[in-house]
Order: sequence, then structure tokens, then C-alpha cells
Amino acid sequence: MFDKSKIIEVAERAARQAGRAVIDQWSAYRNDIHHKGMTDVVSAADFAADRIVSAAINNGFPRHRILSEEGASADELDFEGPLWIIDPIDGTANYVRGHGYFAISIAFAVDGVVQVGCVHAPMLGETFLATKGGGSKLNGRSIKASSPNSLIKSIVSTGFPHEKPEFDYLIKRVSFLLRNCQDVRRVAPLCWTSHMSEWVGWMLIQKRFFRGMLPHPA
Repeated sequence: MFDKSKIIEVAERAARQAGRAVIDQWSAYRNDIHHKGMTDVVSAADFAADRIVSAAINNGFPRHRILSEEGASADELDFEGPLWIIDPIDGTANYVRGHGYFAISIAFAVDGVVQVGCVHAPMLGETFLATKGGGSKLNGRSIKASSPNSLIKSIVSTGFPHEKPEFDYLIKRVSFLLRNCQDVRRVAPLCWTSHMSEWVGWMLIQKRFFRGMLPHPA
């Protein structure tokens, strides 16, 4: 068993601390960048936020394992037992360009099933928390998804991968959405656009996080 209230406390505190740090050092960090691929970048802020969040987790739960976007691959870890999953800055491309739509994203899973999710968008002053079976909150206020009865009445939020090997297929999917929904929004990292849904934590991990590194629960 695990203490869910302590998990939430550590996740939120770590996300807020990392958020303050990357804002305080924005001018320096945004110019210290490296390329992970043709269009994917990592900045000094990613590594700084990773260190802050990892230290907070290790201090509170020294026996728990951590999977970070900047420090591990799926081949190095199994998903049994307690595991923390971190994207130190979701939206690095925005961050290094001075765009405020980025977030520190943290989740806690047990045996591959997400139990707690925290997304903190420091420039927007928004902190989202979600727990399995407990709904979601924005800055302490309960939130839930809207419930349109058809796709044509829905606004769809999406994002695109940095690497685009199946470009034609991507265009077909976007074309389908544009023809069949009210509108499409493409402005922020996916973790932040998920604030429109009470499934903020679950979308963060099971639909996008690490591009499928976590197994889908049975």
C-alpha cells in the first residue's frame, strides 16, 4: 500500500519548486540548449527541473524508482511496484522561445497503473492534480470534462510528434478531425491542453507520456 496523500504532497511540492527554478533562471536556461533529434530540443532547464523533482522524490520515497524523459529508456526499467514518471519540462520548444505554455509533469504509478498525476504550469499559475478514482482539481477546485454528444460539437486539442516519419498519415488524421469536429486547438504541450479534461493525469501518462513507454493496464 502507499500513502496517496503524501504522494500528492511530494508531487505538487516538487513541481512547484521546479517551476520556480526554471522561471527564475529563464534568461540563462533558454539559451543553453541541445538537440535530441532533427527538431526535438532539450535545455539546461530540463535537467535542472529533473534534478529538483528527483531530489524531492528521493527524499520522500528513497526506495521508489524514477523514470525521467531526460534520464532513462524503456529498456532500462520494468514497471512493477511503485514508479515515478517525470517530464521535467513538457513544452521545451515553447520554453526556449519565451512562450509561457509549458509545464512540469509528474505521475506516480504502481505496477504500470497510474495512481496520481500532477501538472504544474508556472507561467499560467495553474496546477492540476488527478488521482485514480478521485477526479481532478485545478488549483484546488474540482474540474471535469464537458460532455458534448457528438464530435462535431467538440473542440479537439492535439499535438504533433517532433519526428514525423508518417507525415501523410498525420495529415490524414488532422484532415479528418477538421472535417468532423467544431475546431482544433494546437497551442500548448499536450499535458497542458489536458486541463480541459478530468483525466489530466491519465492522458498525461497513458495516452502520450514517453510515446508508449508505459504498458497499457489490462
